[in-house]
Amino acid sequence: MRARVQSASDQKKEVIMKTHARTRFIGTLVFSTFIFSVAFATDKTVNLYQAKCSQCHGKSGEGKPSMKAPSLVSIDAKKMSDNEIREFIETRANGEMDRNSSHTFLKKRLTEDQVNQIIVDIRKMQERHP
Repeated sequence: MRARVQSASDQKKEVIMKTHARTRFIGTLVFSTFIFSVAFATDKTVNLYQAKCSQCHGKSGEGKPSMKAPSLVSIDAKKMSDNEIREFIETRANGEMDRNSSHTFLKKRLTEDQVNQIIVDIRKMQERHP
């Protein structure tokens, strides 16, 4: 067998090719991470309603009468202002409605921004239910 001796120009080409391959790999990795983070951030708000509210109020906000969980897309719910919805959630979360403390667990788990996002999600569901 004959050992192959690389010329200086062949070695230079090999180094350049490896550098380009690394650059493409890093670029692809950075781009993929960015796309994943944007998709995750977008999906996070949907999961917030699904994780915190849908078990009782339904996937589409239709409510569950058997649990005495009201519809969030009813005519009455649509008439409520954002502040009224917020106050309702906060009143329940603070345990001020003693006869039904079902939302008491929310106080420690939902920030003001999360409550606002849930209100936005409720309004979007209401738009889909004429």
